[in-house]
Amino acid sequence: MLIFFVSEDSGSSQWRLTGFYGAPAIQDRVHSWRLLRQLHDSPLIPWCVIEDFNEILSSHEKQGGLLRNEWQMRNFREALEDCELFDLGYLGNWYTWEWGRTTANNIRERLDRGVANSAWENLFLNYILDHLTNSFSDHCPLLLSTCPNFGQPQQYWHFRFEASWLLESSCEAEVEHLWSSSVGTIPDCLLAVNLGLDRWLVKLKEKRS
Repeated sequence: MLIFFVSEDSGSSQWRLTGFYGAPAIQDRVHSWRLLRQLHDSPLIPWCVIEDFNEILSSHEKQGGLLRNEWQMRNFREALEDCELFDLGYLGNWYTWEWGRTTANNIRERLDRGVANSAWENLFLNYILDHLTNSFSDHCPLLLSTCPNFGQPQQYWHFRFEASWLLESSCEAEVEHLWSSSVGTIPDCLLAVNLGLDRWLVKLKEKRS
């Protein structure tokens, strides 16, 4: 694991970057999530964690091979939630790890990812995370660009959806309601759904507290 403090050229902001490697053995992964929680100091410090977590968030991030145990994925989701880290999304192939070259034994999983807290996302509104093409490794490299269009006024907005929300019984109905009541272009509707889900999540947390 590598931990860096990054200062921008302007000197106006500093953020923390963690290169994380999840334990390859299933029984040891609980220690990885405990370490991640220990690294969670404050939501006010912009924080990005990237690399190989050796785990997936949901069964949709795996193709081929045996089904992943739900408790494994749940432990990973809960660790990210406790650390207030959100998935950064990606460009490129949906998977980052592949094993087997024939249809019968091919397995693909999204084991590598970038996650960050809200403070980091607010600092880099135009970020892009690319899944690059792999050559010799069974993992594809990740390229995180914090200013992909430096000097250009174009802005990017990233739709954020957490896989753990699907476990809530009211999620599907809420998405349907937000989408049907939204107007405008598809990006406008997606923005309305995302903002509505943010409000829905706040209310959900208030009910639990």
